[in-house]
Amino acid sequence: MLSRIAASCVFAMLAYAAVQAQESRQPTSPEGPPPPGQEGPPPSTQGPTPAPERPPPRVEDAPPRQQSPQPRAEIRPSDRCGAVAYTADGAFGAAFGIDTCEDAERLAVDECRRESTDKADCSRGVVRRTEAWFYIQFCRSGNTWGAHVSTGRTIAEANQAAAQYAQKSPYGPGNCRLVPNGLFHSGGLHTKM
Repeated sequence: MLSRIAASCVFAMLAYAAVQAQESRQPTSPEGPPPPGQEGPPPSTQGPTPAPERPPPRVEDAPPRQQSPQPRAEIRPSDRCGAVAYTADGAFGAAFGIDTCEDAERLAVDECRRESTDKADCSRGVVRRTEAWFYIQFCRSGNTWGAHVSTGRTIAEANQAAAQYAQKSPYGPGNCRLVPNGLFHSGGLHTKM
């Protein structure tokens, strides 16, 4: 079970890294870079071709102006969102550093559904936050187990909330532990513990 949880965390981190790498690529021109030794387009062998005359576009023909989303580079880490979806059977999925909380929740639920035996339960147990640390615990006592998510504005607050949960839970403090890579910030920061 722990290897499935670890694999799930690793998959979520790799998927996030792939998305980041894909978004960081800049589109290039269809012609590609100019050949070495040439700074601009190749010289034309013919004279300039006059452009065909077109009437100016009418206002009613213009497409509606859409509000473009804020470029990713301009979104502050404090505005990015993280989410964890988890189930009573111990399955979970996580997403962090995502531009919107809706997308973070969707990604976390999708990841949880890949691991869970109760797929519908994934969307019932979602925690999403901005400017917060997530601390994901796996607890087990005998044949009873489960996952729990604690959050806090600082690592210390998240650790304290997790310790309080373990103390009060039916599992006991000695039977709850942090899942591999289960401590991360909603804005995309991650720690290795």
